[in-house]
Amino acid sequence: MPGNANANFRISNDFWFDDGNVILVASRIGYRLHGGILARHSPVFQDMLSFPQPEYSAEKADGCPVVQLTEDAEDLEIVLRILYDGGVG
Repeated sequence: MPGNANANFRISNDFWFDDGNVILVASRIGYRLHGGILARHSPVFQDMLSFPQPEYSAEKADGCPVVQLTEDAEDLEIVLRILYDGGVG
């Protein structure tokens, strides 16, 4: 369960890593991921994660910054399966 009582998402069954350092939320599903993995494989994530977030205004859960995405969770999961598992399946 996210450490933030105000977290407004449910945890992904497949992409919630205890050692992750960023939480992406799409379609009210939270994905706790590794910023370095995302940045290494995607210039979009690299740009998004390179901007410093002010501590006082950034949404956090489980001590990680939370990034709200407009993409659909199903689309995000396809990308995550490619990045983390090497393919769709």
